[in-house]
Amino acid sequence: GVALINDNEAGDIVAATDLTFDGTDIDLNGCLVTLPEGGYLSVLNGYLLDASVSGTDLHFKSLGAYCQNTVFLSDVTLHGVFQAGIGVAFSGSIVNEGMIKNRGLNSYTIQVQGDIHNNGIIMNNIYSFTITVFGDLYNNGTWANTLTTLDGTADQNIVLINGAPIAGTVRLDANFSGSGLAWWGPQGILTGNPGFSGANTQVLTFLNPISDALTGQYYCMNDEAVQSRNIYISSQIIPVKTLHLTLMLEGLFNSASGLMNPVLDANGNAIWDVTISDQITVDFHDGDNYEDVIMSAPEVLLFADGNATVTIPAAYDGNYYLAVRHRNSIETVSASPVSFIESIVSYNYTSSAGQAYGANQKDLNGDGSKWGFFSGDVTQDGYIEFVDVISIYNKNVESDSGIALEDIDGNGYVEFPDYIIAYNNSVNSAGIISPAD
Repeated sequence: GVALINDNEAGDIVAATDLTFDGTDIDLNGCLVTLPEGGYLSVLNGYLLDASVSGTDLHFKSLGAYCQNTVFLSDVTLHGVFQAGIGVAFSGSIVNEGMIKNRGLNSYTIQVQGDIHNNGIIMNNIYSFTITVFGDLYNNGTWANTLTTLDGTADQNIVLINGAPIAGTVRLDANFSGSGLAWWGPQGILTGNPGFSGANTQVLTFLNPISDALTGQYYCMNDEAVQSRNIYISSQIIPVKTLHLTLMLEGLFNSASGLMNPVLDANGNAIWDVTISDQITVDFHDGDNYEDVIMSAPEVLLFADGNATVTIPAAYDGNYYLAVRHRNSIETVSASPVSFIESIVSYNYTSSAGQAYGANQKDLNGDGSKWGFFSGDVTQDGYIEFVDVISIYNKNVESDSGIALEDIDGNGYVEFPDYIIAYNNSVNSAGIISPAD
């Protein structure tokens, strides 16, 4: 629907299933939304206003949407692109698997009472983006928003997973009283240290990114030798293996630049960033038994140059077929099992059709110089057929906009060029080819 509006201040929503709103402006007037255990609340191409959201093992997915005056009452895993407007708060902890940023209209601040575990990207969007945290920080991704303040009253921790730095400005609030204040760190007293400001005040500001070089204990002391709470910076090593993938999607490919276009919303804004095209899922199939999926990596960011990075536990050291899925492309499998004996593995689909099982790729430039995945599988049944073409045609007639499966070229609108891509591939019977066939 176009809008979901709650006129009753006392109203609540109790969901028995996952809830997905696509193109819906949601204004709940303070309503409490409760999701089932492990439930997903997805808001696509719209917004969520004046709501409280609760659940157990709660998931929230946002794409082409934003939140405003919304409070998450439970621990939550964030997916997609979370855009925060005014009045957004988290009563529990956050696990970020996607991107967190402010809405690109102004500077905004969010508060997090619990911890933040960042496995994705935290960044500012045009204007400054401030995060105030009362729990601990765990960074296993990219952390580059304007300002992060640790404002707890008890000890707090900053943990850099495998040394992943926090590049945005970080401040530590001592929440401590007395005169003659001075901050101390592993380097000794920080007064006069060019890497910090505010070393004789309540709030210490790091003037350089927080990295492994800054690990240790930080605290404030007054002239009576009374010490404040502690903030600990540490680095945690989790052995992993890294897969570097290179691939192109036909629908997003721009032959003029040799890159892929970013997926846009209905207003022409990049969903993730101008350097990021879309997301993919990478499945690892047993090299000896293709039916056995060893593990799956969802929501992997695919950059405009075709690069994507996947980390997997170091214990996975076998030979695996790599099957890449995208929301409207044909699932494409590596030509043969890939060895994961080494800690860093690279696989490039674009160099030849033969990099895919059954040479199942499209010649993007028409001269064999770059290959990519067939686009147009809207139904995700493994084949581009008449039903996919008709779905795109109908959405085109309806002038559908925003993030849509039928928007093959990702420009924010379902139009005739999307139809043509799928039609041509359906005529050529494009579909999945795998060892299971």
